[in-house]
Amino acid sequence: EKDIQGPANGTLKDIHTFAKENTDHANNFHTQPILQREAKTWQETLYKFYFRTNRFYKQINYYGWRFAELHVFKLVLLIMVLTSTLKVNNKSLFF
Repeated sequence: EKDIQGPANGTLKDIHTFAKENTDHANNFHTQPILQREAKTWQETLYKFYFRTNRFYKQINYYGWRFAELHVFKLVLLIMVLTSTLKVNNKSLFF
């Protein structure tokens, strides 16, 4: 975990740097043998399931925020265009 101070105004470059710093452990050499060897106890099976699920959750979370950051302005622009178009159409109906 990393303690982040200050307001949440990081740029996309800062977000990528933070993500790389905090996901290096997921690709380390000590985690791959754990995932590749056969589980002998139910605790190891549960740990492997948790580890894979957690990695999948982090990937979804990271790419979800990345997609949102890159494309939210397009959604806002579309809403603005639709709103202005509907207002123009409504005004033309009454004249």
